[in-house]
Amino acid sequence: MEKKYTAIIRRSELEYVAICLELNVSARGDNLADVEKNLRTAIETYLADIKEHPETSVSPVPIQEFVEFVRDTESVAHSGLFETGI
Repeated sequence: MEKKYTAIIRRSELEYVAICLELNVSARGDNLADVEKNLRTAIETYLADIKEHPETSVSPVPIQEFVEFVRDTESVAHSGLFETGI
């Protein structure tokens, strides 16, 4: 069964930045498709690492970091759910 994760994507002056709220994993890209692909890869890599190292502590994005992330957002913001095969 694939698990779903919440992602917030914002556009900065030079690139798109995405963050997975549940895992506190982020990625960048030149466009929406690129940042989505990079975030999926980052999530899958992180989850594989957790399986290999179960002592790894997984925690969501702290509220203050999320607020800073959102404040740095231009007028265009995207959010969605990402599914992983892991």
